[in-house]
Amino acid sequence: NLLRDASSNALTVDLRSNFVKNFPGELFEFSKLTILLADNLISEFSTEEACEAVPHWMGGDVETYGCSAILCPPGTFHENGRRDSGTECQHCRTENQAPYYGSTECILTTVEILEKIYDMADGNNWKVRSNWNNEDGDVCSWHGIGCKSVTGSRKDIITSIKLANNNLVGTIPHEIFRSLPSLTYLDISGNPVDLSFEHAYRGTNLTHFHANATNLASLDGIAVARNLRELRLQRNDFGGKDILSELFTLTKLESLDISASKVDGKLTEKMANLKKLVYFHASDNSLRGKIPPIIGSLTSLESLVLSENEF
Repeated sequence: NLLRDASSNALTVDLRSNFVKNFPGELFEFSKLTILLADNLISEFSTEEACEAVPHWMGGDVETYGCSAILCPPGTFHENGRRDSGTECQHCRTENQAPYYGSTECILTTVEILEKIYDMADGNNWKVRSNWNNEDGDVCSWHGIGCKSVTGSRKDIITSIKLANNNLVGTIPHEIFRSLPSLTYLDISGNPVDLSFEHAYRGTNLTHFHANATNLASLDGIAVARNLRELRLQRNDFGGKDILSELFTLTKLESLDISASKVDGKLTEKMANLKKLVYFHASDNSLRGKIPPIIGSLTSLESLVLSENEF
């Protein structure tokens, strides 16, 4: 009702990066609207005739560019998910690389994302790189790659990447999560590499992430990894940041190790969210304040190590 009362006013609605599957058609009641819907799961959208009825949407861009001023069509992308006065929606090589309206990038194929990992992490100098970049070979035979078969499919899917202590240097591309949606296990421990979760696909199925002794400097955005059960991050350098608030949203965590990683902050009542937690090791950091009594309610907890902090 509040939105209907404001239908004659200019309104901005921001629904970017959610799980929206259908365009909210009732919004066509508004004569002036800026609707931000990039990076969702919208597979159907209105006709050009419907867009012609709302020429003042998107600051008047709809009158000039039509529906693409609201959402780029499938098979195309734009960093903002829509055409603007500066740039058009760009085409991907295939429609499958941008299957939804409002895509912000082309999804890399399995081979492309593995090749990008190899290039960005100095693959030529890895200790072991058997079969990597072998165009004639099955990617499931590449060193460190684990796959499983899928009923009804002729191709196996990648479920694990285990490249610990393999002299990877550089960056793991953020597209890894979007291009490998079935990836559940990622181990990059013992390599001076960084990885950002800020652009990770929201529906990542990652359950195990091991990044001990890496160049990982931030966990911003890791809350998208809602299925994480095991998180090993010891011996990193988070620069005295408080990374706990986001970690405490990962309600499926069973094992969490952030020992010796220059973590600041306090243990708060939000720890109550981690009802499945069995192991929590956070020694040798700069945690301070009081240890919250709520820890006593974590009935699955078997190992709690908080030594060498500032409690």
